Amino acid sequence: LTGAAAGEGENVRRGVTLAVEDLKAQGVNVEILYHDDRTEAKGSVTAAQFAISSEKPDGVIGPLWSFLQKAAAPVLERAELPYLNPGGSSEVIGYDGKCALMLSPKFSSADATVANWMIKRGFKRAAILVTDGDLWGDVNLAMYRSAIQLAGAEEVATDKHQ
Repeated sequence: LTGAAAGEGENVRRGVTLAVEDLKAQGVNVEILYHDDRTEAKGSVTAAQFAISSEKPDGVIGPLWSFLQKAAAPVLERAELPYLNPGGSSEVIGYDGKCALMLSPKFSSADATVANWMIKRGFKRAAILVTDGDLWGDVNLAMYRSAIQLAGAEEVATDKHQ
């Protein structure tokens, strides 16, 4: 696996390997095939199209990150192929497709947790750094702003970066 998500992809691969070993111990045979999308949206679409047309899987694990799933989801949904997303957020993807199983909680639900963390540490002022020009940054910006408000703190700066 390559690209920016390679490390997380390897973690998912190790988890899947353990699950397959457990299933085999119970007499259930499962074949897992891996495709490297190189952490590129185009690569995720190509991998989904190839798997559907050539391998006829019963389901898909991945793509790992939200923007990758957002790209591949229409292909997987059209094929009515169940897919499990271990790391994306439906807020970022924009929908919970009928074939999608999302494992990550919505980021907006983290504001109370972040606020409590700030209160416990006595933080009264906070700066927010997020990516610019994408839904991921927008969702996180809204969550952090809510957390700062819940904590009774002051937002002193916001930096949107590429």
